[in-house]
Amino acid sequence: MCLSDLNGFAVGRPCNINNRMLEPVEHSSEARYRDLFENAIDPIFVVGPDLNYLDANRRATEVFGFTKEEFLNMRILDLIPPEQVIASKGAFSELREKGYYENFVGKMRCRDGTFRDIEVSSSAIVEDGRIIGSTDIVRDITERKRSEDALRESEIRARLLFEYNPDAAVLFDSRDATIIDTNAPANRLFMRDRYDVLGKPFGALLENDSLDCIAGILGVTVFESDTFSDVERTLTRVDGSEVVVRIHGGRLKVRGTEEVYCVFKDVTNEVQLREMWSNSLKHLIQSEKLSFIGTLVSGFAHDINNPNQLISGNVEIL
Repeated sequence: MCLSDLNGFAVGRPCNINNRMLEPVEHSSEARYRDLFENAIDPIFVVGPDLNYLDANRRATEVFGFTKEEFLNMRILDLIPPEQVIASKGAFSELREKGYYENFVGKMRCRDGTFRDIEVSSSAIVEDGRIIGSTDIVRDITERKRSEDALRESEIRARLLFEYNPDAAVLFDSRDATIIDTNAPANRLFMRDRYDVLGKPFGALLENDSLDCIAGILGVTVFESDTFSDVERTLTRVDGSEVVVRIHGGRLKVRGTEEVYCVFKDVTNEVQLREMWSNSLKHLIQSEKLSFIGTLVSGFAHDINNPNQLISGNVEIL
């Protein structure tokens, strides 16, 4: 009688019946594995102890352009940039210590000489208690990396535009008017240090209730429209002085959070000059009116004098 464990492996004398029963199971399992390996959506490699490629699936040949035979004649170090070697060796050390590593980000060379951005997760192949290789799943993240880089560059440009804007700029949360950021001109305009107001209600800039302050400054414009411009208001600063500002900005959606971007242009001098010009114009118009009246009166006087002179000159004849 044959003794076997629950997994079908003999623990006593070999059993021919169990071996025959096991063979189709093994073949079926290997076929399923091969199907999953070849039709995976990511490149998969089987790597030997010397970092040489022992196998590569169809997706690997499609992404990197090498044939399977070409892969089998190369090592991992043949396809990575020199500056990545140290980081890659660190990942290999982690594989030996832990039996796996995950989400290693690097680059891998294609047949045409270009490099693809990749993210690698690897698990060790163990035999008789020792690692004899690994299975590496290599995800092509070139497009994702490109999008991330573009987003990062866009954020840098936005930050530079914010920081170097010559006018006061304030970024706040549209839900509760909490200040997210201010630039240097805003700190000067509102006479507040940036780090004293970050995370506080917008009213902290003007010592007022945040939502009432925003509503008073912008009316309902900011809450009803995506953009607003040329909103002119007189604000009272923390020292009691008044400043006239022209406000424009809009609502932004940043990583799921709706924010409001406000630019406050100090137009106090412009308004004062405008008032001076208006007053001067009024005086000029008044002066012109008086001059016109004087001319008109003198004309009337001249017209009246002419008949008087005619009469007085002919009185003797009469």
